[in-house]
Amino acid sequence: MSPRKPGKSFPLSRAHKEKALEHIRYEIEKVCEHGCQTPWQGLYGPPDSYKTPLFESFMLHVQSLLGFFETEAIDRRSRDILACDYGFKARKVCKQIDKRDLDRYLSHLTYWRLERHPLRQTKPPPVCDGPRLEDSQ
Repeated sequence: MSPRKPGKSFPLSRAHKEKALEHIRYEIEKVCEHGCQTPWQGLYGPPDSYKTPLFESFMLHVQSLLGFFETEAIDRRSRDILACDYGFKARKVCKQIDKRDLDRYLSHLTYWRLERHPLRQTKPPPVCDGPRLEDSQ
């Protein structure tokens, strides 16, 4: 099956939406789980070699949820699961995170990343203080 063009609709059944809820819940649980146990804080915790993968794992789950909550139906790619599939309007959920910056940091080798987050940094890039939804008005 060839990928759909952005905004093009595909048959979305009730069964699709119900099954997708399991995956949405999983992403939310992982953000809450990781967000409550930030590996870069505190005196005790995993060694440094584990901190970056834990942080990046957390941010991948954040990235998935930002795509879910913030993407308009017209911008849908492939078979993305979006909040609008459940009757919610797309909106920004965390003012401190720019999804484009997050995509650049996690998914692409870019010069932006070199300037903003050099290797061997002592703390992770800035993110939300914790997993919470904010009103965007």
